[in-house]
Amino acid sequence: ASVGVDFEEMTLQFSAPVDAEQLNESSFSLSAFGETIALRSGDPVSRGDNAYGIAPAGGWRVGTRYELQVAPSVSGPLGSGQAQTLNFSTSVPALTSTTPAIGDTSVADMGETIRAQFNASIDEDVLRSLGAVKLLQGGISVPITTPAFDPTTGALTFNASEGLQPGNAYAVRIASDIGGSLQEDGAAYDWDFSTRVPSPVETKPAANSAIAAGPQRIQVVFSGPVNPDLVNNQNFRLRRGGSLLSFANDEFTYDPESFTVSFPSQELRSGTAYSASAQAAASGPLSTVVGLEDLNWSFSTEVPRVVSTSPTDGDEGIGLTSSNVQIAFSAPVARQLAEDFQISSRSLSQVGGASEIATITGFGADSSGTVLSFSIEGGLKPFTEYAVKMEPQVLGELSLDGYAWTFRTAASLADVRQGGSIKNADNTLELYFPPNALPTGSNEVAIRRTISNGSTLAPGTTQITDAYSVSTQVDALAKRVTLMMMYHSTQQADGYDPTRLAIFRLDNSGQWLRIGGNVDAQAKLVRTAVDQLGTFAIFEDLSTAVGDLAISDLDCQPRAFAPGGNSLRDQTDISFDLSGPADVTVRVYNSAGKLERVIVRDEPMAPGRISLKWNGQDEDQRSVSSGLYIVVVNAGDVRREKTVAVVKQ
Repeated sequence: ASVGVDFEEMTLQFSAPVDAEQLNESSFSLSAFGETIALRSGDPVSRGDNAYGIAPAGGWRVGTRYELQVAPSVSGPLGSGQAQTLNFSTSVPALTSTTPAIGDTSVADMGETIRAQFNASIDEDVLRSLGAVKLLQGGISVPITTPAFDPTTGALTFNASEGLQPGNAYAVRIASDIGGSLQEDGAAYDWDFSTRVPSPVETKPAANSAIAAGPQRIQVVFSGPVNPDLVNNQNFRLRRGGSLLSFANDEFTYDPESFTVSFPSQELRSGTAYSASAQAAASGPLSTVVGLEDLNWSFSTEVPRVVSTSPTDGDEGIGLTSSNVQIAFSAPVARQLAEDFQISSRSLSQVGGASEIATITGFGADSSGTVLSFSIEGGLKPFTEYAVKMEPQVLGELSLDGYAWTFRTAASLADVRQGGSIKNADNTLELYFPPNALPTGSNEVAIRRTISNGSTLAPGTTQITDAYSVSTQVDALAKRVTLMMMYHSTQQADGYDPTRLAIFRLDNSGQWLRIGGNVDAQAKLVRTAVDQLGTFAIFEDLSTAVGDLAISDLDCQPRAFAPGGNSLRDQTDISFDLSGPADVTVRVYNSAGKLERVIVRDEPMAPGRISLKWNGQDEDQRSVSSGLYIVVVNAGDVRREKTVAVVKQ
């Protein structure tokens, strides 16, 4: 018979009472494979009803064949006189289940406890012997914890001391001797399994994506655990433009919770192509068995956009106090070299003047790499157009285009004590400043094209020209300044009336206020005189009547001029206010009362500030002699006079 090893004793049931005096430990002989086994002290033990129990002193051994001989004396004198022999064996424990399961190829828990489940007890003496349980990784024995057996549950458990490794084949080898001497199958308790071969399931950044430049960690997310020992610069590589970047192995990181491998932090350049790879070998030795291929993917960084420049593109009237030039980008630029920039300058005072290359100095970038700054050696020059050109390399190797912008500096009076004329680069606006109209040191005059959004127009007015902002370093003018604004056929609607054109000024409340002016239709300009600067534009004013009456506040600037030029201005500007529409006549007489020149005769003018010029010539276009001359303005019955001096040099 075969019995389990969990029984405590063998019970012999006799058919009749035995001779108790003959019943002792020598009455029974227990042996296994020819070897006598000692019984428990006190055996046999009476269990009543002619039953007696015996058991080995060391307990029953699993998978063992036993022979029990009962001495003839037990049966008494009338017995057969022959010893009775009983043969039986304890059961061989069978392996009923394993963890991981036999043949499992997707073990993901690298710390999982290895379990062999038996249906009966095992020989724990054999289990405790050296080498009874082995764990092989790729055919090589690896350290394990001390195997433990729970006789209550029949479970034998142990762990890999350093944990299981991903993508590896494992073999559990348990000595068959734990099943007893009757276990004839030497591989009865052996099984194989393998850990999951992790495969890349996601990359960050994604393949073919364009990402922001700056410090980044390239990442690869796997489907399962990765061996941290395989996370190194041999299995994970990053190239920039074909050049392999060098990383130390200890700069890589691995997150066992998310199965994410992170490359070392890298300052990615803007507008640059990158390629990354994760070798199949990083997934473990079984990667070649399952045919896992290397992962290769490419991505690029975004080409930065130019966000702003200082001065801005097309800006006019830039002050001369600072020569700093700045360009800001949406992301850190790829290159920060002065050689990638070129500045050329062209004087606006000379028609067709040649450009000159300016020298860049003080080149640098801010800490974010998004703002580049530099200066122009020697500072900005007055009334000069600067063109800045940036090479594409600044934005990265993927950039096809660079960037260019221009700006213009403010004009400057050579000497405010002498006065002079200032114009913008387009020759659409000109100002004459009489001597000492500005205080000493306030030479700069900035003229900028501007947008008058939100301004209010009076009914019957239509804006004809762009608006221009005129400013100096001071707010107040000591003398009236002559303002001339050009208009062109492309700047107004068809059908305008030149006689109704006037210069308006934008006040602080956003209202356009009429200043006035007289129109030179041939030269396509409107001239007036202003006692304060601001924002000006030409409007067609249909709301103001043109006709007769009123004149006031006559002025001539400069009061002394030289038709031949030299140190004095070659003309004087005659300005006056009309309080209403008038037919105006302006004449010039010498000190003897002789008429020298008629500037305008009965010319209908609208209300406002009027400005005319006299170049010191008579009616025959000859320069008059040095001396005092009287300018007489008539409007209806009103007459005004002002004396000027002509100086022949």
